[in-house]
Amino acid sequence: MNPGRRKSMSRNPKTGGRPSQKPRNIQDLVNTLNESELHALNHFIVERLRYLQQERAQHDMTPFRIGDTVRFTTSEGRIVTGVLIRLNKKSVSIHTEEEQRWTVSPHLLTLVRRQSVTIDNT
Repeated sequence: MNPGRRKSMSRNPKTGGRPSQKPRNIQDLVNTLNESELHALNHFIVERLRYLQQERAQHDMTPFRIGDTVRFTTSEGRIVTGVLIRLNKKSVSIHTEEEQRWTVSPHLLTLVRRQSVTIDNT
């Protein structure tokens, strides 16, 4: 067998034309799929990636609360400090002293100061 050539797998009519040999890895499995199955697999993978990204963003938001003072560095290297005003699905909204509003990924934030909570029992 030449190292540059793929091993051909015989098609089995009982399994819908699928090879009778069990795929050994993901690449072998993908090579057995038809176009419709590949589209379905692609859709599943994209949805799974979106879910994992959203889960990671929500996990990154857990240390923060609305009212916290936070800091982040822009892509230009400027340090921006502001108050967290909203926890979005995948990002947070920050209001700065310069009256700017930023939407930032939570993994870029550093907590500067926790908003103190006071309870009025009057």
